[in-house]
Amino acid sequence: MKFVLPFSFFCCLAFPCICYGIHCKVGMYDTAGNAAIVAKECAADQQFCSAIACAIGTEQITVFWACEEQSDHQVLVNRASSFNNNTCRAQIGKKGVNMSNEEFDFRELEKLIN
Repeated sequence: MKFVLPFSFFCCLAFPCICYGIHCKVGMYDTAGNAAIVAKECAADQQFCSAIACAIGTEQITVFWACEEQSDHQVLVNRASSFNNNTCRAQIGKKGVNMSNEEFDFRELEKLIN
């Protein structure tokens, strides 16, 4: 009995991905200075990190980060289409990779507002 408790404790420490969901950058940021960004543990069925960046006219870029259940770009396109017909780009990270949406490249959108 003395061996069972330490071994089960070791398993939870050694294999955290089995017990918990991945972590993704979640929130929003815009070039007007509004931001609410956190690193969040996603639900167990959300195995992808995503980001959508939208250029609003030639004045502002807004970026949204989230946890996703699937790697379907059409879901992101549909979500982005609700942002008032702005020019948007969406990216999804690899399955099961923590913070895979942390450093997506949206430089082509920056060219639209500069």
